[in-house]
Amino acid sequence: PQRGKMIFCIIYFTGAATTMFMTIMSMIRMTEFIRRIPCTEEDGVKIRMTGTDIASFSWCRNIVISRNDIENNPLILAHEKMHVKCWHSFDMMAYSAVTAIQWFNPIVWLVRKELKMLHEYEADALTADKDGHDYQLLLIRKLLNFRILFSTQKDLLSGRVYCRT
Repeated sequence: PQRGKMIFCIIYFTGAATTMFMTIMSMIRMTEFIRRIPCTEEDGVKIRMTGTDIASFSWCRNIVISRNDIENNPLILAHEKMHVKCWHSFDMMAYSAVTAIQWFNPIVWLVRKELKMLHEYEADALTADKDGHDYQLLLIRKLLNFRILFSTQKDLLSGRVYCRT
């Protein structure tokens, strides 16, 4: 019986340590990536504009956005500001601790995915409250472009469009 408990503990703590290590390494790599991009500050948020066409995202008090999105889709910046305002990065960091403790539980991984979706819906709702019609059109435009490029991964964006109508 003692040997079985010891093996269980070794497996459990190895999984927890591996999950936490991978999470920390991911955060370090993201922070390093973000810091390499020059920034301007606006309302306490660092806006890091890149010349490459990447998907915009926010992390802590930083927003990484392409020059093209700022010029052609300024509502994307407003959406990312809502993520910062709602502290979504900190929710994900806190949930990473839960994920490390419950790494073996598939429900924890599903809830993590749902939490990300909830963050998107919340940022969408707050952005649409200010510029509803224009923001819906932006989501539809993005959805159409997304379907053309990645027809197998359309659920996330189409769900967001559906919630706004």
